[in-house]
Amino acid sequence: MLPNSTETKIVVTANARAWRTMLELRAGEGAEQEIRRLAVRVLRTLQGEAPGFFSDFEVYVAEDRVESARISYHKV
Repeated sequence: MLPNSTETKIVVTANARAWRTMLELRAGEGAEQEIRRLAVRVLRTLQGEAPGFFSDFEVYVAEDRVESARISYHKV
């Protein structure tokens, strides 16, 4: 158990296809707000690092006033 506010570092790796699938599922309006916020932040990072793979995602503000993302092309 770590006390509150303890910094931890997490390293995650995946290929582009796995990232796209995760973002499609977790950045949409159907996902819980906490995971959606994380997914949108991951998406912005990936769009900066690999725009060719992730530029077809659109970030928008959903009806619940939390940023979400949608994809133009499914299963590319």
